[in-house]
Amino acid sequence: MHRVGWALLTLLCFVQSPGLTAADTKHDLAANPARFLAGALSAWSDTFPLGQVQNQAYGYLFPQGLFFLLTDPLPDWVAQRLWWSLTLCIGWSGFLKLAETLDTGTPLARACGAAAFVLSPHTLTTLGAISSETWPSMLAPWVVVGVLGRNPWVSTLAVACMGAVNATATVAACVPAAVVALWQRRFWVWIPWALVSIWWLVPLFVLGKYAPPFTDYIENAAVTTRWLNLTEVLRGTTSWTPYVSTERIAGHQLVVSAEWALITCAVAGLGMFGLRRIHPVWRTMFLLGVLILAGSVHASTLLDGPLVALRNIHKFDVVLRLPLCLGIAALPLAVRWATRRDAALSVSVLCIAVSLAPGFRLLPEGSYPRVPEYWRQAAAWLNQNAQHTRTMILPSAQFARFTWGNTRDEPLQPLLDVPWVVRDAIPLVPPEAIRGLDGIDSVSDPFAAARRLGVGIVVIRKDLLGKHELPDYQDHEVHEFDEVDIVVLDRDADMMVTDTAPTKVAGGGEILALLDQIGGYQPRELVSENAEIVTDTPMHVERNFGRVDGNVSAPLPKEAQVRDYESAGPRTVLETSGPKITASSAGDSIHQLGWADPARSVSAAVDKQESTAWFPVGKGWIALHGEFRDPVVKLRGTRRMEVIVNGKAEILRAGETEHIQLLGDISTVRVDVAYGGIAEFSIAGEETTHRVVVPDTSPDVQQFVFQRIFVPTGMLLRRFTAPRDMEVRLECEYPITLDRAEHECGSTIRLQRGKHDLATHSEWVSLTTPGFSPSPGPRLLVTGRAFNPGMRAYLGDAELTPTRIDAATQAFELPRGDASDVRFEFAGDRPYRYGLIGGGVAALSVLAGLRYRRRPLALPTIPWRHSSWLWVFSAVVSGVAAGPVGAVSAVAGSLSRNRYFTLVGIGMAGLWLAHAPWPELGYAGDRGFLAWACCVSLGALTPAHLPAWKFRWPRRR
Repeated sequence: MHRVGWALLTLLCFVQSPGLTAADTKHDLAANPARFLAGALSAWSDTFPLGQVQNQAYGYLFPQGLFFLLTDPLPDWVAQRLWWSLTLCIGWSGFLKLAETLDTGTPLARACGAAAFVLSPHTLTTLGAISSETWPSMLAPWVVVGVLGRNPWVSTLAVACMGAVNATATVAACVPAAVVALWQRRFWVWIPWALVSIWWLVPLFVLGKYAPPFTDYIENAAVTTRWLNLTEVLRGTTSWTPYVSTERIAGHQLVVSAEWALITCAVAGLGMFGLRRIHPVWRTMFLLGVLILAGSVHASTLLDGPLVALRNIHKFDVVLRLPLCLGIAALPLAVRWATRRDAALSVSVLCIAVSLAPGFRLLPEGSYPRVPEYWRQAAAWLNQNAQHTRTMILPSAQFARFTWGNTRDEPLQPLLDVPWVVRDAIPLVPPEAIRGLDGIDSVSDPFAAARRLGVGIVVIRKDLLGKHELPDYQDHEVHEFDEVDIVVLDRDADMMVTDTAPTKVAGGGEILALLDQIGGYQPRELVSENAEIVTDTPMHVERNFGRVDGNVSAPLPKEAQVRDYESAGPRTVLETSGPKITASSAGDSIHQLGWADPARSVSAAVDKQESTAWFPVGKGWIALHGEFRDPVVKLRGTRRMEVIVNGKAEILRAGETEHIQLLGDISTVRVDVAYGGIAEFSIAGEETTHRVVVPDTSPDVQQFVFQRIFVPTGMLLRRFTAPRDMEVRLECEYPITLDRAEHECGSTIRLQRGKHDLATHSEWVSLTTPGFSPSPGPRLLVTGRAFNPGMRAYLGDAELTPTRIDAATQAFELPRGDASDVRFEFAGDRPYRYGLIGGGVAALSVLAGLRYRRRPLALPTIPWRHSSWLWVFSAVVSGVAAGPVGAVSAVAGSLSRNRYFTLVGIGMAGLWLAHAPWPELGYAGDRGFLAWACCVSLGALTPAHLPAWKFRWPRRR
């Protein structure tokens, strides 16, 4: 049975899109594993963007990295399929071994259980896109086998082989064996598991100490737990990614298909039905898995706080999937095979049926035959000519998705030996540095702005998927490689030495790119008050961390709770007055599919500007709230359109303001819109005002800089405060209106102390006092690298004092004299390497000691006489997952003592989910009665009254 399963699973992996390579986990493993693994021996790398601590690169050293290193001579797609095959086959044999150890079920039932385990919805979702999450789950049965079979060497070896590409997945895969060990009261089993994990635990602590808090800027718990209702949890569609993206084809089909909703719920029901036939420890484990997944919905604060490492809670799917599949293996499938050929044919039919099922495709979207040769040619040129500078890749993109395929990681990443930088989804640098990269990508002259980072060469990629604005670079030295152009700015641009004191700027890291464009580079320090330059950054906006463009809302009021990159600067906020305005949705929403457009916000309907307008997402409404008597409503649409004003149809003509009389005392004026936008919406005599207000923080300000580049609102409208009477020179692109007076660019303006209102179509405006210039200061070495508390610099034997300037850029104070022999060290490198070496020695020693231990371990026989408490646990789990009604439903299922209720509850839920799967309107998974139906099945799984039960653990064979 083992060999047949290995053959069929290997065939399953190889028959799908042969010749195509998928973006699985890490592009470097397929493209250049030797270089990647060599780099993983150091904690900090100057090659990666802005110099950074590598994110869990150590975890790839074993076993995944070693596997791809050994298979590197093979074509990339073959090596990848072999890895997938090994992953599935390890899980197949581990499950069969576990079922044999428990003496559970017939050979056919065991095969069905093993197939359900290795081809579970979670596996089909993750294997082709991020197999590093699948691998530990497939080793989980082997850990349990070692615990049950009185052979700690097997369980410890399985834990050691899990690796640490994803530490959470490794911990999750150990939970099933931990439950069994606790049931047996064998608390010491964790000790060898921990010892063989030292080699990655120590580097993990180094990463935690020195890496920026990147988990704050990825998906939050509200996203990762959004779809963890009981029905989805039980059927196995727990990963959030297929709900928001079609990239993982198999996973997405499982989520949106009515047919697969029925099939997966049926499989879950059969597993629960079979769970009643085996030892209660497996039901306990199953209920624990349900509690972890379904209960996480109530733990968002913890998952975004101290338990942030567990935020992708779907990795714990194995805790309930393993016992559920053991339930399938325990089903009374009394089929006797006459020959091995009959058995092989039966299993073959099962595996082939799964592989040919509609939508069950392991390869994600964007799989590619090979990286185009011009990328290799460009990398070779850079390795030869960019050794003394840093290379920037433009345009920025969330992931490397190209017209020819999706590598997710940059195709240059495994090919470059020289420093490079790109703004992607998750730069592992401080949040202020991310803002700095966003600023460079947004201004009209990114080349000048990139100089502060030591960038001397820019790679322009023209084969990115989608439309991207390219900078003008025809006046520079250009080397063309088909769809890749290399722009040479300065081959020796790198670190800089300056004697200028950093200018204090009240702003976010993004504003530095614009300041460089306006006045050239000089060192600057971002502060919250007492600044010399006051800007309107950072703005109080909501940000979609999953995008790098079209990812911010319009400015929001101070009281609005937002997620955004942290910044030293004070927040520029929206202040409102007059009747309150609300809307069903707005075009600046970051939660819509596609780009967020700040020029289509609710504020755009009341800003008195024809160039901006509120647009809903699809059909929608906008409303003013107050106390109105016989109000006259002023409306102007963006086109000829029909609207509904408080239930009455009205026609708006394009570009004209309509006055609509309403009668009576009215508290809400609502306008329903089916298409088009509203450029003006007000009540005559009742003015609603939205102002973007720059904080008054700096009494000695010398320059004001305002812009609409980083939050493109369509019109630059600002209220700011002059702390004293000032005379300033105006720099801009178009004339401005200041306090209702128009001023031409280049003019001198007298500002009286107090508040001022500015309006212009210009993208940026600068108001500068005459004679303002930076002052001399201490000598600084500006490295262009991102600031890190572990970085050390030495001039001879003297350690230099570190300082943070610009957008979290690392700098050091230099004494007078020659600075050419400055050397750098990273404080985390030594413990990192000691952890790898010492941990590796510890792992080998522990495994050797357990392997050659001759005396068998004595295990107690655990009697099980009643299960009166288990139905209570089921009720508690149901109550957490579905509220009081869920708890009552579970109790009802327990009291019924009818084993078929395990099928009825989940079956009803599956039928209703098939009626309205995600993303249908009225998504059935959100309905309470589906969860209550599932609770009935959970209760039936644990009857309140069972006959006396005594169970003896299997003897060692």
